[in-house]
Amino acid sequence: MILKEFLSTASADHLEALAQAKAFSIGEGVLLPATTVNQMFAKLDLTGVIADIAEDPTHIARHKLKSVLLSVQGNHDFNFIQGTTAGDGNLLMLNWLITEAMPEYATQLNELKQTLMFLSNKQVKPFANVTLHDVLLERNVCPKKVVQATGRYVVINTTTDCENHNPRLLAFNSRLGTWKRINSFMNVSSAGTYEAEIPSQWFGTEYAVDDPYGVI
Repeated sequence: MILKEFLSTASADHLEALAQAKAFSIGEGVLLPATTVNQMFAKLDLTGVIADIAEDPTHIARHKLKSVLLSVQGNHDFNFIQGTTAGDGNLLMLNWLITEAMPEYATQLNELKQTLMFLSNKQVKPFANVTLHDVLLERNVCPKKVVQATGRYVVINTTTDCENHNPRLLAFNSRLGTWKRINSFMNVSSAGTYEAEIPSQWFGTEYAVDDPYGVI
């Protein structure tokens, strides 16, 4: 999900939308390499058990565990991602092993299942580092302040600390009657002085800078 899409359904209040964006989390599926699964088998003392059952012609889990061993030995990735066909199928197999095929190893298998699910289904916050500046830009409502050039540069002074952000240096395109980003002031956060160079093709026009926090 991109920020613009998220903001289309977020609060109309920009500060509330910012808080919602920072708090938003989404599941991210991760395929597990065979080495990780094999390490879990060893940690829970299941390696030998699985190998023995895979060779036991009388055991109901023989074929499934033989397939697991082949996948481990072949360095195939394992899918335990919830909501996917393969992932849900593998989790159902684990449940079957726990309740029907290998109940005497239920404790180890339950721990295995919980660990595999945890590793495979991560919760991430894609907008954790979003700023109010980002929100206002995406909504096309970022305040700007007209500034003057000093030679080849525009110099700005900020009066107080704010979120670390990169306000755009804008030049007015008189042909189109629009403002265009021509550079950025980098890492503006502490009260102080910052500068951005004006590209030569934009000499002699009007300039403005994003001022989302009202500190310029």
